[in-house]
Amino acid sequence: MNVAGIVCLGYFLISSFYFYGCDSDSKVMGHLDEGIVVYDVDFENVDDGFSGAMMPSEIKTYVLNGMTATLISAGMGLVETKVISNPVDKEYQTLVSAMGQKIALVMNEQQVVGNFQDRVSLELTYTGNEKEIAGVNCKEVVVRDSTDNVYSVYYCDAFNIENPNWGTPFHEINGVLMEYSMKFGDAVMNLKANRILKDSVRSDFFLVPDDYEIITDPSQLEFIL
Repeated sequence: MNVAGIVCLGYFLISSFYFYGCDSDSKVMGHLDEGIVVYDVDFENVDDGFSGAMMPSEIKTYVLNGMTATLISAGMGLVETKVISNPVDKEYQTLVSAMGQKIALVMNEQQVVGNFQDRVSLELTYTGNEKEIAGVNCKEVVVRDSTDNVYSVYYCDAFNIENPNWGTPFHEINGVLMEYSMKFGDAVMNLKANRILKDSVRSDFFLVPDDYEIITDPSQLEFIL
């Protein structure tokens, strides 16, 4: 997977994550406004050599006052992608630092929906089954996509955020995603929250630094990288 592929993968992953934190060794109680969620990530049908080493093994989502900033480090630290989501203003900012280049792709709601949301048609079946993930009670929905790939997604509705998946193919699921799988070609990626930390998050973590070049066309990102 090249740099542009990692960036696109990072965007799609991150656009599904909106969480509020709590101590990792206690139950989540009530609605919290800031924290960090840590996910384990593993891949199926990916080479154990160079390609596997390029993939992220962990993803962190930072939350503050209804905004999220999810950080993915890949390519053995050569590529860092951060996606900042503002569900109120419906804006995404995708920051990429790769081999000396620093680019920030800023998209509004129309661009997000047109480029990402409906690329995959999903059929959802709510089973009524539940299980606990990272101290949160989660509900199961069985997903069938347009390629007849069937898998379970677990989500929760215990957090203080509305329409959390607005910019993704999971936009009909009214809750934050805690465990799910996605397929990219022959590769399958599995994500599961392993802990939710009640830590303070700096407000400037959600700003684009001055040394990033800002672009507004998604096709420019792949061209540059």
